[in-house]
Amino acid sequence: GGDGTLLKMMRTLQKNDGLLLGINFGTLGFLSELHPSQWEETLTQIFRGKYFVDERILLKAFVWRQNAHGEKEKIFRAYALNDLVFGHGGLARLTNFRVRVGRRNLSTYRADGLIFATPTGTTAYSLSAGGPIVHPGVDAITVSPVAPHRLTHRPIVLGADRAINLDFDARAESVSLTVDGQIHFSMRPSDEVTIQRATRTAKFIRLKQLL
Repeated sequence: GGDGTLLKMMRTLQKNDGLLLGINFGTLGFLSELHPSQWEETLTQIFRGKYFVDERILLKAFVWRQNAHGEKEKIFRAYALNDLVFGHGGLARLTNFRVRVGRRNLSTYRADGLIFATPTGTTAYSLSAGGPIVHPGVDAITVSPVAPHRLTHRPIVLGADRAINLDFDARAESVSLTVDGQIHFSMRPSDEVTIQRATRTAKFIRLKQLL
């Protein structure tokens, strides 16, 4: 398939420490390594051990919600190879996204949305929102606001070694989370989110070593 198929299989096989080889039957095929016409010759090369492993970091997100006893419960978990995108649901209005890195406040972004991207995902939606391109070998997470209200709210590159905490303006009627453009989860404004680098990685077979 295309990149969407690889993204889906990465989540489907998340408990297995295997290697992924993409054969592009789709359109862009940014993550894919082969064209269908190359499969026979290339698989012979791979079975002989003539390949490289391209290891990419993943993001892991937890959504927390208070239960009837006032205790926080984990209600949703997701892994992302590209990005985690937060928006205001179906209404065209600004939302305040309060971001903390570790125990320190990073900023309160007043924007249409907020994108947390891996280096792999910096060439996807994050790039369209003005975010930087980060080499896949860099251990980082980018934060890019979508249509920010303030000129000082620019994309930023963070180290991936600390957890990021996110909460929202209680006046918002709804908040949405989209994982890799494929999974949608509707949240309440009172929910909180933890984002961190996952312990597992996505490993792709490459015929040539990346720069």
